[in-house]
Amino acid sequence: WFSGLYITLNIDEARQMLAALEIYATDCYNVTAQHKVQVNELETIEAVDNFDVSADYPDRLVFNMSKK
Repeated sequence: WFSGLYITLNIDEARQMLAALEIYATDCYNVTAQHKVQVNELETIEAVDNFDVSADYPDRLVFNMSKK
């Protein structure tokens, strides 16, 4: 169940989704770690204020699931 909807997935679909989610999470973690390094190297408050914390993240995952 997800948001009041019953969703059926076969095992292969579920595994593919989990693998995609794992890769996505790793990519997001790597971007966050790089941002931490970059922010720690900034020397002015203005530079910190202008830092784009949303830059470089991968596009959000979209899972198309059938409803029942």
